[in-house]
Amino acid sequence: MLTVKLYMMVGLPTETDEDLAEMITLVERIKDRMLEAGKRFGRAGKIIPSLNGLVPKPNTPFQWEAICDEKELKRRLKWVSKNLARIPNVEVRAMSARIAHEQALFSSGDRRIGRVIEATARLKGDLNAALRETQVDPHFHTSRRRSYEEILPWEIVDSGLSREFMQREDERAHEARSTAPCPSVNQCTRCGVCPTTWLGEAPAGLVQLQAYAVATPGVA
Repeated sequence: MLTVKLYMMVGLPTETDEDLAEMITLVERIKDRMLEAGKRFGRAGKIIPSLNGLVPKPNTPFQWEAICDEKELKRRLKWVSKNLARIPNVEVRAMSARIAHEQALFSSGDRRIGRVIEATARLKGDLNAALRETQVDPHFHTSRRRSYEEILPWEIVDSGLSREFMQREDERAHEARSTAPCPSVNQCTRCGVCPTTWLGEAPAGLVQLQAYAVATPGVA
């Protein structure tokens, strides 16, 4: 029996209800293809969408973003889950909006969150009690859009990715513009994470990416 697992994300910064509806359409199209392929086995396959809320992470283009409001994220997750569950042979697995917000706190918080983690462990996993005890406002860390001028807590560690690249990618995401894969060149020309000689010294069979242009309608 064929089984397809999908990792799907809800709560992106520019997301609309039309985007959510397209997720349903995508799974329906996959189901139709699986039914056709399943005829060889005499049974239909199963699709397992794993539905997750977007948690902005350090050293990614969305590191400046706020997480989607918990109530709104719960609405979106519930709507997508309900409509996916109506499709035959689909088994939905969805994370909770509350868990997504907890992950955002631990991902985007500064050193003060260390005290929250310690208190949570001491209070037998009661995060809300730990936040009250430490007087840490979780919304400061999770629910506001950071400015590009703000010094971010995790920038004490050099990940190799340039801030300029991530800011440019964040701006492109808000404009619905895609970025082409890294070109096969000797010098790093994109994010800055690769040593400048890495591609030049790599075995020929390893370097397979080729440069190509991505055309976006209405964008020069």
